[in-house]
Amino acid sequence: MATSTFNEKKFKELILYLAAKHEDERFWGATKLNKCLFYADFLAYQKHGEAITGAEYIALERGPAPRRLLPIQKEMLASGEIAIQERPMQRRIVALREPDLSEFTAQEIALVDEVIERTRMADANTLSELTHGFLGWKAARAESEATGRQVVIPYRTVFVSNKKPDEFEEAHGRELARKHGWPG
Repeated sequence: MATSTFNEKKFKELILYLAAKHEDERFWGATKLNKCLFYADFLAYQKHGEAITGAEYIALERGPAPRRLLPIQKEMLASGEIAIQERPMQRRIVALREPDLSEFTAQEIALVDEVIERTRMADANTLSELTHGFLGWKAARAESEATGRQVVIPYRTVFVSNKKPDEFEEAHGRELARKHGWPG
């Protein structure tokens, strides 16, 4: 599995892309941005072995959030790339220029579009609750609460599951155990 290195330019362009795609959406705000970035990166890692932006995500109380999001948002505000619209119970990120998608693969954009479609009708609370089911977030959040410091959610935790294996998975596991001489 490849390791993902943070690409700040792609991160900024993905923020712009998400903001442009959600500009007319009722539920678009800062929390939804966090969740869409998280899902795009972690699903890309799961499906293709590499995150789209390589951003580090920390386990906050309301779910995963990119560690560098706020400083990068400040830079983008200062450079006139985005604006923030304050609404009751919502902080909307608005793209003030078109995103440059030249560094993205078609596969990456297709995955981001899939994330957008899957989350389109969900509000911030619903998306936060969904991320609370992610075992990587749970483990990092528990460590964060125990240590009192922010903990990064490792990308590899996207492969951790507490789902009971089905018959095929159990048979495959037994076959691998026999093949490698494991007791069982």
